[in-house]
Amino acid sequence: MALDVGKKRIGIAVCDKDHILVSPLTTIHRKKFTLDAPQIIALIKEWGIGGIVVGWPLNMDGTEGPMCQSVKDFTLNLQKFDGFPNGVEFAFHDERLTSEAAERALIDDLDLSRDKRKGVIDQMAAVEILKDFLGHY
Repeated sequence: MALDVGKKRIGIAVCDKDHILVSPLTTIHRKKFTLDAPQIIALIKEWGIGGIVVGWPLNMDGTEGPMCQSVKDFTLNLQKFDGFPNGVEFAFHDERLTSEAAERALIDDLDLSRDKRKGVIDQMAAVEILKDFLGHY
C-alpha cells in the first residue's frame, strides 16, 4: 500500500501480492487524525497489507521541509493507533514530482478535466509513489 499524505487529502494505492499490478484505491478527505486513522486501518485489514510506502515530501533541492515532519508524525501516530495491525512495515519514499507525473497521466491518458482530476490526483500520486518504490517505471 502507498499513502500520499497531504494536508487536505490522503491518496491511497495498492498492489497485488506479486507486486506487479499497482492500482489507485481511494482518497480520504482529511478531517482529523482520530477519524482518518480508522479508515486507513480498515483498508489495511481489508486488503491484507503487510507493508506501507509513505510519500516523503522532500524539497526540490533534496532537503527535508516542514511537511516531512508532519508526515513522520502522522506515520508514527498511525502505528500507535488502537487497532493498527501488528507486523505492518513502513518505508518512506521520495515523492518529488509524483503529483506532476500523476497529473500528466490523467491529462494525457484519460483526458480528464481539472475538476475530475482533483478527485483522483492524490490516489494517482500514491500509484506513482508505489510504482517508483517497486521499480515499475
